[in-house]
Amino acid sequence: MEKTDLFNAYYGEDPDYYSDKMTEYEDGHKFSFNFWAGFFGCFWFFYRKMYVAGTIVMFFTAIETILSYYYILSIDPPVSSLYFHFFQVINFFIFLLIISFLANTVYIKKSILVVKKVLLEHKPEEPDSKDLALLSMKGGVSVAASIIPLAILFVFAIGVSAYLFAYHIYI
Repeated sequence: MEKTDLFNAYYGEDPDYYSDKMTEYEDGHKFSFNFWAGFFGCFWFFYRKMYVAGTIVMFFTAIETILSYYYILSIDPPVSSLYFHFFQVINFFIFLLIISFLANTVYIKKSILVVKKVLLEHKPEEPDSKDLALLSMKGGVSVAASIIPLAILFVFAIGVSAYLFAYHIYI
């Protein structure tokens, strides 16, 4: 069994794309652009079963939102809502652009760690179909897992909106 079979089992959906990215990574091209990771943000990380990275992205998304709200609200005289929304969109776009360039690297590094761990567990034996099944289970995708951050961010958005509504009423 070849090394590429192990990684393809881990990648699950679209293994050719990630095999190409792995080759680029090994050739020294550490960063590549992943449109879907940037477009979906933390949801993409959860979809690809990278829960820690997804949680970190979700955390930074929340922090970025809170900090930009406080920054805009602290400006005296108050800025127009057009400037506020423009500032939010620019911040969010820059954040997602950074994610787009880091996502493949994080995913490739995780795949290397998981495959190495599976190989170390079965040393010196040759990897077999059980290893492929294990890698397939540890990797691949999970639509259900991508719903978790959606629920959390929905509750967060309601909380921030309620806070801002109350802020504008009492000020």
